[in-house]
Amino acid sequence: MSVATPPPEVRDSSMHGAYQAYVAAGMPLGIPHIEIATWIVNNGLYDVPFETKLKQCDKLLAAVLPTITRTDPQGRKVRKLFAYRGSWTDPGTGKERQAWLWDDVFACTADQGHAGLRAMRKGVGCDVIALAKLQASMNDNNPNLKDNPIQLSWDFTDEVESSQNDTDDGEKPTQPR
Repeated sequence: MSVATPPPEVRDSSMHGAYQAYVAAGMPLGIPHIEIATWIVNNGLYDVPFETKLKQCDKLLAAVLPTITRTDPQGRKVRKLFAYRGSWTDPGTGKERQAWLWDDVFACTADQGHAGLRAMRKGVGCDVIALAKLQASMNDNNPNLKDNPIQLSWDFTDEVESSQNDTDDGEKPTQPR
């Protein structure tokens, strides 16, 4: 794709203006919008403030941290990191505030471990409540389910117990470890 320099009056303009610059440069249509967006970014017509980039990075990082895993000495694949609510002193201001802090599950204090797992359990409970309400609403209001309502158990005891002996590769050991 060729690169054309947009006129100065379009720089730092709205997305509409950036699109108009794309068209004025004779760039093709009938392509995925990511291609148009690439042209707009490459031509300096879209840039976000540092704070916005920082917030985007923070959001992506928060999504990745819970996915980092390790295999424990018993062969279970578990999270390496977890979040807990705790006090944190901002090095810039010296002020103490509450924040979500991330730590290694094998190195945290007992208080941190309890707080983190309680928060995770509360999140799961909220999800189960939302699912139960959705199931009830679907069964009550969807005519296609009148003769065949969705019936799910919210007791996960069997799943938790059966996963206790799962190894890292998802296979269950033939004998307890």
